[in-house]
Amino acid sequence: MKKTILICLLGYLCVPTSTTTAQVADSPGADFLHRSRPSVSPDPGDSHRGGAIRPDTLSIGVDRTTNKRAVENPAASEDKVWIYIEIEGSLPDEPLVLSRWSRYNGLGFEKEEAESHILETVSPDFFRGMLPTISAASNTIVESIAKPEYIGLNLGDHKVMPPILAFPGDSILIRYNTARSETLFAGPQGRGAELQQVLATLLDNYEFTPAQLIVVEDRSRYLSNGGTDAKLHSAGKLFGRFLQVVEKGREQMDVLDKRISDSVLVQKIDKQLEVYRDDIPEDRLLLYRADILGKYYAKLSRKLGRILDGHSDPAGDAKATHLLDMLTAHYMKGFDESLVTGGGVDFWIGLAEAKWIYENTAPLQWISRVEKGYSRDILIESYFLRKGKALGDFDTQLEKGIAMVSDSLVHNNLQAVKSARSVGTRIAPVKFLAADGTKVPLNHWKDKVVLVEFWISGCGACYSTYQEIIAPLETYFDGEQRFEMVSVSADKDIDRWKSSIGTYSSVDSENLFLLEEGFGALYSYGIQSYPSFILLGRDGQILRLSGFNRDRDSMISLIEEALEMEFSDVL
Repeated sequence: MKKTILICLLGYLCVPTSTTTAQVADSPGADFLHRSRPSVSPDPGDSHRGGAIRPDTLSIGVDRTTNKRAVENPAASEDKVWIYIEIEGSLPDEPLVLSRWSRYNGLGFEKEEAESHILETVSPDFFRGMLPTISAASNTIVESIAKPEYIGLNLGDHKVMPPILAFPGDSILIRYNTARSETLFAGPQGRGAELQQVLATLLDNYEFTPAQLIVVEDRSRYLSNGGTDAKLHSAGKLFGRFLQVVEKGREQMDVLDKRISDSVLVQKIDKQLEVYRDDIPEDRLLLYRADILGKYYAKLSRKLGRILDGHSDPAGDAKATHLLDMLTAHYMKGFDESLVTGGGVDFWIGLAEAKWIYENTAPLQWISRVEKGYSRDILIESYFLRKGKALGDFDTQLEKGIAMVSDSLVHNNLQAVKSARSVGTRIAPVKFLAADGTKVPLNHWKDKVVLVEFWISGCGACYSTYQEIIAPLETYFDGEQRFEMVSVSADKDIDRWKSSIGTYSSVDSENLFLLEEGFGALYSYGIQSYPSFILLGRDGQILRLSGFNRDRDSMISLIEEALEMEFSDVL
């Protein structure tokens, strides 16, 4: 009897490797994930991009009746990425979400720009080869990847894997430890994923310098103001950072000059690339390098742009010219061919913005001089998505921008922006949470002109806007039956919203809370910073989304003009 049982147990253990999952501790081969038993495909309703269902782009490739992958020939599936995920430790009661960005447009890795899919996790079992500490796993195939794309993973609010570049045919194992918030990589392309994480950490640590700049107009006046020297010294001891006072303009540029000229970060990055050179193809190493350095130089370019924006004659300043020439030289060393990476795109956009400020040229006019192609198209798209809120003649400029675009994806994206934001478009019927628990859309106030303000608590600009503009407007238009003011909080916490009413908004106004499903709509309207405004007409059509002058008298004039226009047919 004992002998028979032993034979049976050995039978379980001696299953051929082609039909079992690989042990995590093993060194994964090229078919590591291909042999793993996948879980079921997410329901179509579990994937979205701006509200659109995309079940066609994420599949699991498994026949549940045979437990075999639907695609058996990896060579015929090079337009896919295989991702096998293991959760080690207690599993939070939150969804595991995969996000993919098929194209980076310079807005950062916003979830509204991604195709997001809720992944099903399965419990561990013997045949999956899991370690005892694994609480759940998920096996996913990302379909239709023809070029490098960014893919990220989140477990609720926990970032399992920041967005990394994945290539067609990649196969990656990811193990996430919930207790330590630690992510480990294995599998055929695990080293590439690991290197990208190492480089991101390297950049974060490099930018976290021990010195904090305090930019002032006049250093002598600042330092002689009531014991400031002592306060700076005490603050440095308390927070472990050296507080450096620099004067606006020239001294800012001197500090920036040192950062641009500093080769320490480049040396550290190249040293890390050498460690991984035997495991990763050279073309990928070059893209990873361009991505991380592009992110660094992009930040320096934006800093230069902000400095030049306050300069009376940047083109006549030799120092400003020198800084711009240095950044341009860095960009020409390979970044002009790396617009597939987020860092490359960010660097190009930041450098272009600094240049049109330096030349004192209207952005769209400067962009029109760029050679026709994707590099110009991405500037046009970024300009309207990032700066559109401040444009008084948004519709006119957008028409000009669309006419200049040659890339079909960028063209379609800007057409969607036009449809969502143009004057006369009706506001989307997205519902918001009212203080009494009901849900109401912004077109709820029929036959009224409506000024909607979006804010978040803790925002200094939101606080001053309420105190200096919104509260006076409420007093001025008190009793005006044709006008309504609506206050929308974009806070993440409902209790924080409610406790902030009276400080950031009036207790007497219509107070609403932005629900999770409403963020996509705000994003489509270009509301990505706070405070922001939308002015609506009598039937919910958009009267203005951009170009609001942030002063009381201008806002009063704008609202009075809207009232006169909207009610011109009323005696």
